[in-house]
Amino acid sequence: KDVLALLNDSTISTPKMYLDIGASDGLITKAIGAALALHKSHIHAVDVERWIGQENKVDGEAKDDIHFSFINLVDDKKPIIPYKDKSFDIITVLQALHHFENLGPMMKEIQRLSTIGGTVIIREHNADSKNTKMLTDLEHLFYGILYDGLSIEDFVNNYYGVYRSAEEWDSVF
Repeated sequence: KDVLALLNDSTISTPKMYLDIGASDGLITKAIGAALALHKSHIHAVDVERWIGQENKVDGEAKDDIHFSFINLVDDKKPIIPYKDKSFDIITVLQALHHFENLGPMMKEIQRLSTIGGTVIIREHNADSKNTKMLTDLEHLFYGILYDGLSIEDFVNNYYGVYRSAEEWDSVF
């Protein structure tokens, strides 16, 4: 389902606090927060400080409209998201989980941060074949080169992604 259609679903109560995990530059976070009619103080985003060897930055168009924090990854790649337990009514993780080397601790962080009865929307690749996985790697490579200005060498030496089929993702959840 489309993320905005899910957010407009009548079974989802109106959120008070929103968190986007793996928010990249924050533009999608800003759009979802606006679609939910949330005040900017209730729109939060997190991402890693460095991505494929480069410093992550919030887009200028989103910078003043969301609260953006960077996730610190400890030595064993466990995420530490700087919010109190049960802080968010709605959490989105859009095309980001496949980048976490230690997925279990991230899933525990999502659970820790979600209010009881809160909504968590996760969107991931459905890599149901070897060809789909290779195509997804190529997509990430092209994005890294064209959007982030990476060299092929930077990408190969620093990129991490594990793509799963829908059934494999279901078993993770």
